[in-house]
Amino acid sequence: MTLRLVDVRSHDSLIITVDSSTSDIKVSINTDDLETAADIVQDLVSGYLKKSTLTSTCSFPRINMKLFEIFQVVEQSNQLKMHFAANISENIQNIKVFTVRAEAGLMIDDIDSMRKNYA
Repeated sequence: MTLRLVDVRSHDSLIITVDSSTSDIKVSINTDDLETAADIVQDLVSGYLKKSTLTSTCSFPRINMKLFEIFQVVEQSNQLKMHFAANISENIQNIKVFTVRAEAGLMIDDIDSMRKNYA
């Protein structure tokens, strides 16, 4: 049996197929909306079948693609963060070196060297 419906939330197609040709009954719910699929499964399992557990599989290609894009942006952000952290660390080290050189120039009365290193 196949039911072809329209999801009132998203106005997308919703197809529910029941296959009882084998000893096990197989129900397929085809929709692009994750919430609709979850609500149907929850109502079917708890309300109609009165089961507490059920084996199921799902696939939402659009959501998977959006998550993949988000993960790529996060990965790029992490790479930039590491790059900036390395640059900051290098700049801090350079500041330390120039400060030590300037102080050494001050100690030996080399004012030109001190000014150059502080600059």
